[in-house]
Amino acid sequence: MMRVFEQTGLGVPPVPDELRGDVRQLRPWAFATRGIDPMAMYMFDRHPVDEALAGPGEDYMAVCHAGHGANSYAVTYHLVFGPLALFAQTGWGGAYMDSVRTAVQVREQFRRCAELAERAERLRDLPRAALGRAPRRLIVADSALRRTAHCGWLDEAPGDQVAAQEWFRANRCPRPARGEDDGEDPFPGLTEAARLLDAALATGHRSGSGDPAGRATAL
Repeated sequence: MMRVFEQTGLGVPPVPDELRGDVRQLRPWAFATRGIDPMAMYMFDRHPVDEALAGPGEDYMAVCHAGHGANSYAVTYHLVFGPLALFAQTGWGGAYMDSVRTAVQVREQFRRCAELAERAERLRDLPRAALGRAPRRLIVADSALRRTAHCGWLDEAPGDQVAAQEWFRANRCPRPARGEDDGEDPFPGLTEAARLLDAALATGHRSGSGDPAGRATAL
């Protein structure tokens, strides 16, 4: 998997050590630790996000390059890992896309996702007592291709689709309108996720006392 992305100048998709041994190739340019549809990933399908909203589920990683037509292609990355449920996407590989600029953006996406995974692992490994009433999971869904981004803590599973939609509305990360995006942050959801994880880590470290009650989980 690493060779496919590195040789194309896209960098390395981050995989936590605990999941690395489970990575398998689903098809060309699609790798995951569980079964998942690459085209659904490309469509930024709500189902995996809804799974994360509904409950802890299993930890997994998935990454793919998929799309359709001449110009609509993206690199999409999923990581559900402890307190983090991360879904990120950026365009790359379209016939009319700027290949240099979009490759830089894919590398930036992977770099930021790796940093979030590292923060999530540190948060997961803090003693439960140190976290107090910390929320159970951080949901991040950020697509530069579709210009949509959502990020926020989830304290409890929404009771239904109406409640889930309300969570998405309440946790939207705004982007400037098209044509007003010079110098914009391509991944506002990832930026907000880093801020929220840093705040949770700071709170946990201030409160931590080495209590052996066990590490924090997504429950």
